[in-house]
Amino acid sequence: MNSRWWPPVAGILVCSVAAGLVAILFSPYASIVPVVFLGVVVVVAMRFGAVVGIAGSLLAAIIFAYRLYPPVHSLEVHSPAARSTLAWMVLAGVVLSFL
Repeated sequence: MNSRWWPPVAGILVCSVAAGLVAILFSPYASIVPVVFLGVVVVVAMRFGAVVGIAGSLLAAIIFAYRLYPPVHSLEVHSPAARSTLAWMVLAGVVLSFL
């Protein structure tokens, strides 16, 4: 594997795996999981760069939509509050990645 691409791929994998684990372990707290997960996005962005932080927050939002919010195992999110939380997570992830 090209060593130039390995760090960004590792950062995206860290975000994806962490989002999957958090979605499984903390599903009873689905309303606050995306907001708390921003800490992971910030750490990944600080270590691997803004683009990786943005990609990680987008992938985390997709994973949370698929695993946390009804209907589970679908990217469709019925609750307007849950959609809003995911949208705010992505927006904050983009902004915080650039800081």
